Amino acid sequence: MNEQNPFSPPVAEPVADLSVADRTAMWRLRWTLVLLLPGAILNAVVWDIKVVQGAPFALLMRAGNVLLFFFGVLAIWFFALPVLRLVVSIIHRLLGRGSLDHWNACLLDSFRRLPLWAVPGCVLWLIWGSVFFAQADEPGFGIITFLLAAAAHMLAACWYVPLLVKLIRIERAARVATK
Repeated sequence: MNEQNPFSPPVAEPVADLSVADRTAMWRLRWTLVLLLPGAILNAVVWDIKVVQGAPFALLMRAGNVLLFFFGVLAIWFFALPVLRLVVSIIHRLLGRGSLDHWNACLLDSFRRLPLWAVPGCVLWLIWGSVFFAQADEPGFGIITFLLAAAAHMLAACWYVPLLVKLIRIERAARVATK
């Protein structure tokens, strides 16, 4: 007999904190972070060798850099998705007419290819770190840095331009629907 006692306390159903789409997006962001870490580590090491070494407060600067690096990675690991969702909701509040749910769905979908773009991004970062270590004082360093930075920004545009195009399409559809 499956009769429930009418005097028993109500039982709440367990609710997951994140949906499947949120968990997938979070892991895509985390994989992207992991894939970019070698470039970031090389950047920190080269910065230490070229800039911090020999500075008056080198030990203090190194400790600060390590702490900032560690806490930066932790912040990205745990808070990247909520911060990006907050940014999207603020932009939506200022400019959007379409559904915020559609905007968030576009954001989550945009992370699908992010780990794939992180691999060449890390390679560019590693090349830049190597060039910085070897040729920071050479006359052609500025040109090489400019070319690598342009390539890195074009690579980043492979993520945000399709996202912006989708958001613009959502807004156009919302404007047509309201007319």
